[in-house]
Amino acid sequence: MRLSARRVGELGRHVLELQNQGQTARALDRFLLNLLSVLETRQRVGEIKTSDMPAWLENGTQRFVADREAIVSGIPALARCCAKSREHVSRSVRIHMGVSTTEWVTAIRLDLAESDLRLTDKTILDVAMD
Repeated sequence: MRLSARRVGELGRHVLELQNQGQTARALDRFLLNLLSVLETRQRVGEIKTSDMPAWLENGTQRFVADREAIVSGIPALARCCAKSREHVSRSVRIHMGVSTTEWVTAIRLDLAESDLRLTDKTILDVAMD
């Protein structure tokens, strides 16, 4: 499972809490519950959750996520990456990821914006305009 920088940061905070509290049973339980919460939330955002996803959709979404210009272009670029019609891609994303194509693309864009804010010197305005 791939996690966004925000999710990795959340996990890091939970690890620090565990270190600071000591490894008591209560602290370990809290850590595990937080870990499950982070992973469950990530899956609801639209990460691939089934093994029966068609290869064209898996490959297309991977190409889309790796291409900054495609992310900016949105759903039409996703359809091009998948080499399928927008309608077919939308139906397949709903079936295999459990969210609409718009929700999935928006989540990818937000992850990209978050990464830019954390890892670059871009201003918030520049990231928003991107």
